[in-house]
Amino acid sequence: METANHELKALILDTLKTYALFLVVALIAMGITSAMAWLLSWVGIDMWPRVVSVADGLGSPGAIYVIFSSWIVLAAVYFAFPHQVHGIFGLATKTLADVWFSVLGALSGFSLAVGLVIGQWGSFILILVFTLVSYGAIVLVNKGLNPANFSLGQRLIMSLVILLLVPLALVLL
Repeated sequence: METANHELKALILDTLKTYALFLVVALIAMGITSAMAWLLSWVGIDMWPRVVSVADGLGSPGAIYVIFSSWIVLAAVYFAFPHQVHGIFGLATKTLADVWFSVLGALSGFSLAVGLVIGQWGSFILILVFTLVSYGAIVLVNKGLNPANFSLGQRLIMSLVILLLVPLALVLL
């Protein structure tokens, strides 16, 4: 049990580091872009509309939905058949989690910069909610909903419930 807790803490710490790294990198990139836009505005070149549209596009609900739904489908399949696909999905799940939290970190950084610079906070709040839900899911599956504790029938039902999050996420976005 202690090993499982240690692994969960290590996983959460790794994903937090990935998230924070990409958040900081995105903030720096957006800071440089904002400084450039400000300097160009002195010579009459208005770059702000383009900066805002790119940042909003990155944090669009569609982009978040595609990544989130892929993550949910993979989680549902893994939950239903953990022993049969552990080797394949162990690496795929780790890779997808790394990608997911990297993207969330970058989107958080860009949308935080947009919020700080021009006061549009909608994308940042949406991304923050998905980040918290994602971390909650990791903790929930590793703490209380370990697939090994359920029969095949129970895992299949739970996988169907997890799959219902895909259309629900689309509705919420």
